[in-house]
Amino acid sequence: MEDLKFYKIKKEVEEFLKDYQSTVQNAEDKDAILFILDKKAINFLKDKSKELEIEYSHNSAFYKKHNINNIIKVINWEKPCHSFRTLVAYNWRQINDQDKVFDNLNKELEKTFNKQKANVETQLKKKEISEEYQKQVLSNINKEYILAKKEVEFMLNNRDNIEQARISEYYRRKIYPRVDFIINKKRQTAVGLKTTSLNGIWFEDLEEEKARNSNNELVEFLKNAINPFGDVFYIMKK
Repeated sequence: MEDLKFYKIKKEVEEFLKDYQSTVQNAEDKDAILFILDKKAINFLKDKSKELEIEYSHNSAFYKKHNINNIIKVINWEKPCHSFRTLVAYNWRQINDQDKVFDNLNKELEKTFNKQKANVETQLKKKEISEEYQKQVLSNINKEYILAKKEVEFMLNNRDNIEQARISEYYRRKIYPRVDFIINKKRQTAVGLKTTSLNGIWFEDLEEEKARNSNNELVEFLKNAINPFGDVFYIMKK
């Protein structure tokens, strides 16, 4: 259960960020949301961070779960970036060395089927399945284990006839959302985005980019115009 002070500040941050543009990057199970922040937002979030620090810093274990990073992960607190892009990285475990592959076959066998059995036990404890269904599933897992064990024995006995073997989690690879950004024309190390909280990046145009991309007449028009929908703007005659 969230602490009342933390919950209050979390709601204040969420309300404040409603005025800010955000982008969504696909992740494995839950999308990562990245807000595009300005100096005003950074100062606001620093103030809220200080409030949480004052409230909880006496208890380091509690503060670890109730600091500003549990509400929003700000990529760059101290300096604005001038360009950024969101992307995804993929990660999976793989063993290519043939000696290591064959040495690990039995270990992989036990790990794979023990994990399946543990998942069934967890489902039963959470009452997601009945005991009768659990027995049926475990029976099927044991049958698959026997067949897989024979496959391992075949591979070990026929190693000289196998051109290449690999242990790879490619088909179960995980997606990691990231943001790549530039500060003062220098590309920074890409940073992972969180899916358990919001994310924010402080962004400002470089002065020369502002000058090149600016259109003062258009900006003034848009400021004073009515925007009935989409990209349509108009100003009534006086």
